[in-house]
Amino acid sequence: MYITNLKSKVFRRYILSYTVMLTLPICIFCITVYNSIKSDIRQKSITSHNYEAAQIADHLDDMFIQYRKVRDDLMNSSWVTRYMSNTDVFENKFNVIKKNDICTELMIFKSLNLGISNIAVYFPKKDTVFSQIGWFTFEDFFRTLNLNNDSFEWFKSNVENRTNFNYFDISDLSAIPENTMVLTQKLELVEKPRALLLLFINKKYIHDSIESISGNLLTGYSISGSDGLIIERINSDETDENEICRISLNSDQYLFDYGFTYRIDSAGPSFEALSLIFTATIISLVLGTLIAYTLANANYTPIKNIVRKIFSGVDASDKVDEHEYKLISQTFDNLFSEKKKMQLQVIMYQNAARSDMMKRLLAGYFQRDAVNFTMNDIGLNYTDDMYYLVILLGKDGQQRKAEYNSSGMFALYKTADKILGALNVSYQIVVSSEGNIITVVDFLSEIDTKNFITRFNEAFKSFKQDFSFCPKLFFGSLEKGIVGISKSYQKAKEEQTASIIKSNIVRMNLLMNKRLLYYYPTDWEIQLIHNIKIGDYDTAKKILDEIRLENEKRGYDEASMIKLTTAIIDTMIRILNELNVDVKDLKEQNQELMLLQETENVQLLWDFTYLVCSKICDRIEILNESDDSCTPRKIIDYINNNITDSNLSLKELADRFNLSVSSISKIFKDYMNINFYDYICRIRMDKAKEMLNENKYSLHKIAKAVGYENDYSFKRAFLRYEGIKPEEYKRIAVSQRP
Repeated sequence: MYITNLKSKVFRRYILSYTVMLTLPICIFCITVYNSIKSDIRQKSITSHNYEAAQIADHLDDMFIQYRKVRDDLMNSSWVTRYMSNTDVFENKFNVIKKNDICTELMIFKSLNLGISNIAVYFPKKDTVFSQIGWFTFEDFFRTLNLNNDSFEWFKSNVENRTNFNYFDISDLSAIPENTMVLTQKLELVEKPRALLLLFINKKYIHDSIESISGNLLTGYSISGSDGLIIERINSDETDENEICRISLNSDQYLFDYGFTYRIDSAGPSFEALSLIFTATIISLVLGTLIAYTLANANYTPIKNIVRKIFSGVDASDKVDEHEYKLISQTFDNLFSEKKKMQLQVIMYQNAARSDMMKRLLAGYFQRDAVNFTMNDIGLNYTDDMYYLVILLGKDGQQRKAEYNSSGMFALYKTADKILGALNVSYQIVVSSEGNIITVVDFLSEIDTKNFITRFNEAFKSFKQDFSFCPKLFFGSLEKGIVGISKSYQKAKEEQTASIIKSNIVRMNLLMNKRLLYYYPTDWEIQLIHNIKIGDYDTAKKILDEIRLENEKRGYDEASMIKLTTAIIDTMIRILNELNVDVKDLKEQNQELMLLQETENVQLLWDFTYLVCSKICDRIEILNESDDSCTPRKIIDYINNNITDSNLSLKELADRFNLSVSSISKIFKDYMNINFYDYICRIRMDKAKEMLNENKYSLHKIAKAVGYENDYSFKRAFLRYEGIKPEEYKRIAVSQRP
């Protein structure tokens, strides 16, 4: 199978890609390891150099400490103290023998402290210098040093003006080729001491000391003091700054700065380390290639299966040599083409569904939960908090039908679309079967209707010359809520009807003579009839509410209201006759209606209308139910079996038994003589008290066990029905136990 896959270009590219992806990080890792080893070697070399430099610095500090010890010993010497005295009391004590002893003592100090080529104690006020070879005046002592005579004053000034433990170099003043520096130390801790110790240090000794304890990688070093450089040695061959390490240290005892320059060991990793890295690289490359081959096969398999499905049942002999991705691309092109066709069909369906929904909204749609769910599916974002205005565009009442065809309706459609688009409002356009263009404009808040209508009319005037007929505009009223769409539409239809009636003087006179006007649109009457026929009192009541509110809003007189309620009740009675329902028990109610009409009490008539509607819906709902006489018993049994279910509600029962919420509530109350929610709460509270008495369960477990979603709901219900908090009930129950 793998051999067959190698024939594929895609498979071979997969292997190459995965090999690169797997081996490249490995190679980078090996290079990183190699550099890390080199870095470790470099760091170890630097650490070693730092350690060696610290040792050299400590050695130099020990040397200078030893030189300072000479000064400390001389300060404690009695002859120095006596000779510094300003009196002549001790002069006779410094005879030749004593002076020879002093010279011997200084000779001993010189021999014990390596690196000191000469040692002398200078008494400035007495112009006397004691050295290991004798005692002299300062000028005579200067001559013993074999220094240039021209430098006497300079030498004397440096000796007398130097601070404690300071130095100056006399290497260039001597005729003898020796590198020497003079270290001055006060033998009296005052600004102008009466005695000074002069140590002549051989700089070659210091160089030899440093090189004796340093490795072969030390390429340069320096010792500096407050007055500048003391000792320096530099390897001029070392120029690459990346290959050297500079170390600076401060003396722990004196104000000296030590500087060291080392060559960094640039040797690479050992042969063993390189061999290990090389072996690991080779093994990783081999394993990476094998893993790449496996991954390539795993990723190529779905593509191969897709290609096989594409070719299944098709003669693919002419496409054997084609690239798999090309074949898949062609297939997806076909799928996208089909998808576009399907999307167009979906759009066409949504447009048709939206048009149908708009027609239902114009007629009046009262089942709000259902309509909101449906509108969301088809892209209508209508809510009861919005305001709606319906504009009806149609022909003039005297316009001949032949002059108003489909092309005229299309022109009106385009015109309405352009105007509303220019006004920057949200709208939907519906084409009615009567040949009218109906536009529903929605607003998030209440607007100035007159201003909007004026703007629309002005915009419409500029398009009138585009029509072969004389179009007319009819505006509804601005209404709030989804049902307001139908109200506004009915208002626009009334305007259109009034326009048509004006052209017929006889019909207009008959209507004016009746003077019994009321709002009872045919569309709403049809829906009222439908909902009463199915026994849906909730929706029927909403329709009656809207009819009543609209008539009260228009301010029709009592005679019109009496006529309206009578017409509605006649409609209800007609429904029972159409359904062959026995209406004998409604005869007394007909007599009551006649009495109410005589009293002309509109409120009582409306109450009577609602009552009749409710009884008819209940009658029809009962007729629509199963003939099984145990239906109430089944409902009660289901409630008892699911009493601990937190989702138990009238809505859930209505859905399960295919009844309305009001019917379920009525059946339960008629059968049990108690309200549904009082019943389930009472049973749940009894169960909760049993569990509280046992004192084995937490309130959270009890709440879940008796059908409450959370502790808060349970506690609130328990307090409402028992008059005490569950915690207090539990405490009392436990305390009363024997």
